[in-house]
Amino acid sequence: MDVLFFLLWSRYEAAFIKNLVNKIHYQIDLKQLSTPARMTGMETRVKAIDSWLNNEQYNAIAICGMGGIGKTTLAKQVYNLNKENFDSYSYVEIGTHSKDSLLEKQKQLLKDILGEEKMRIASDAQGAQKIEEVMQMKNVLIVLDDIDDPNQLSTLLGTKAFLTQSKIIVTTRLINIDVWFMSKSWRCKVHKLELLNDLESLELLSWHAFGSKVPMEGFKDLAVELSQCCGGNPLALEVIGSSIFVSDEDPDKIIIMKNNFKDRINSFTSFKGDIDSDIQVGTDKIEGLALNMLKVEPSMSSQESTIRLNLSKPTQ
Repeated sequence: MDVLFFLLWSRYEAAFIKNLVNKIHYQIDLKQLSTPARMTGMETRVKAIDSWLNNEQYNAIAICGMGGIGKTTLAKQVYNLNKENFDSYSYVEIGTHSKDSLLEKQKQLLKDILGEEKMRIASDAQGAQKIEEVMQMKNVLIVLDDIDDPNQLSTLLGTKAFLTQSKIIVTTRLINIDVWFMSKSWRCKVHKLELLNDLESLELLSWHAFGSKVPMEGFKDLAVELSQCCGGNPLALEVIGSSIFVSDEDPDKIIIMKNNFKDRINSFTSFKGDIDSDIQVGTDKIEGLALNMLKVEPSMSSQESTIRLNLSKPTQ
C-alpha cells in the first residue's frame, strides 16, 4: 500500500508541478510583438484606440483600411501596451497567408487565454464553446489580425450572445464588419485608419531613405516629391524610401546620386496617378509598384559606384 500510495502521490505531484510551471510561464511571458523601429504618427493613432479600451459601451473595435496603411502595426502596438491590464490575452494572425487551420487558431487562442500548454479540441464547435466560456469568466484581450470573412469570427468567438468585459480588436479591410458583432449583442466601433499627413509622410520616408527624421541636405525636394506620390501610405513610403537609401559616408557617391535625382525628379510626377489609384483601391500591388518605380540598379567599378533610377512604366 505504501508503494502504491507513493506512486500515486508522485504522479499527482508531477502533474501539479507541471501545471504550476505552465501557469508561471504564462504569467511571466510578457514578450512584445515585433513592430517597426520607426512608427511615425503612431502615438496619435494609439490614443484613439486607448479611448475605446476605456469605453465600457464597446466590446469590439474593427481597425479598417486598405493594405499597407498600418492596421497590423497599430494593433500590435496597442496589444503590447495594454495586455498586462487583462487577466489574459492572445494575438492571433488570421488572413489568407496563414498556414494553420481555424481549428489550430482556436487552440492557440485557448492556450493563450487559459495558460494551458496542450488543448484537446475535437471540432470547431467545441473550440468556439470553450472560448465563449472563458470570455464569460475572464477579462481577456484578443486581437484577430486580418479578418477577411465574418465566418472566421463565428469560429473563433462563437455565435452565442452573452455579456463580457473582454475586449476584441479586429483588423480588416471589411468596412461593415460591425454588423456581425450585433448578432452577439456586442457593440463594435469601426475605426477607419487614416493615411499619414504630409509631414508624417516626409518624416517616414526620410527615416528609410536617409536614416534620419529629415531629408539629407540637397535631397529635400526629392523627398517631398516622393512622399506626396505615396499618398500617405506607410508601406509605399517604407518601400520607396528603402529603395533609394542614401549614405553620407562617401561624398563622391552623394554627388553622383544628387545629380541623377535632379535630372530625373520631374519624371516622378508621371507615376503619381498610378500610385494614387492603387492606394485608393487598397490593392496588394503597392509594394510591387513601388519597387518597379524605384528599381535601384548599382553598377560597380573600381573607380566609382553609380545608381540609376528605372523610370520606365511598370508592367501591369
